[in-house]
Amino acid sequence: MSLVDLSIIIVNWNTKELVTQCIRSIVAYTRTIEYEIILVDNHSEDGSVLEIREHFPAITVIQNEENLGFARAHNRGIRNAQGRYLLLLNSDTYIDHNVFGEAVRFMDAHPECGVLSPQIVNSQLVPYPMRVRPLSPLLSLLKIFNLYFLYQEYIPDDACTPIEVQVVGGSCMFMRREVIDSVGYLEEGFFLYNEEDDFCRRAVERGWKIIFNPQHYLIHLHGMTTIKKDIYERVQIEAYKSDLVFFSKYYSTWTALLLKRAYQFTFILKILKSCVGSLNPSLREAAKREIALRWRMLRI
Repeated sequence: MSLVDLSIIIVNWNTKELVTQCIRSIVAYTRTIEYEIILVDNHSEDGSVLEIREHFPAITVIQNEENLGFARAHNRGIRNAQGRYLLLLNSDTYIDHNVFGEAVRFMDAHPECGVLSPQIVNSQLVPYPMRVRPLSPLLSLLKIFNLYFLYQEYIPDDACTPIEVQVVGGSCMFMRREVIDSVGYLEEGFFLYNEEDDFCRRAVERGWKIIFNPQHYLIHLHGMTTIKKDIYERVQIEAYKSDLVFFSKYYSTWTALLLKRAYQFTFILKILKSCVGSLNPSLREAAKREIALRWRMLRI
């Protein structure tokens, strides 16, 4: 039996300052609902867990002995959640109004809504483009060659009312507990990226509606958890692996193979470009790292 309205699940990996800011904003602005915060820590080494336990003793902290990735870590949080609704929330986000209370109110009033996302904005409150269509082979190919731009999506800039869509981003994704019961957990074959697309597809197949609501917003410091120099290479590799899993699951064998070959072609181009860059002494070390990274990815 659910004991609270909303379970907020945050996965953290070495983002102490960001996740602390995120939680402070939740505590400061969330009203009108009963909620719990579950922090799932992916074996951080920056003192994140000690910081959170010291300043927020009421939060449930789940410590993983290794970095389990996005999907597996969130699933651990979901299994421990007691809310009627669940929220998967990135650690590099924060709020400045009662968006979570309003989301619960909206979903209470719309029982057909299985998954909900608010507008996602930057720190200047400028909306980010929202991908609202599931990936297709063509869109995947455009992404591989860096030719797909989110502004091509069809949500109008002046949208001011909730819109039914096919997929929403995973940085702030509300879900009804009954959706988990009917669809299942996040697909753990995805270490990083694509899990929200996969989950929304399964929800739609079960008859649930996916809603984008621009009437409320969440501030996202986009990419702050993945741009750190020390994790850049792993992010690149794991994102590539997740794409290969996605291609194999949703596209034909030949299409998946074609997309993998397209990826490999881009890796070869980047290796050649880095070889040229290595002729410049000031770029040599960075070029060597890039060559080594793309060679590793070619061998996957």
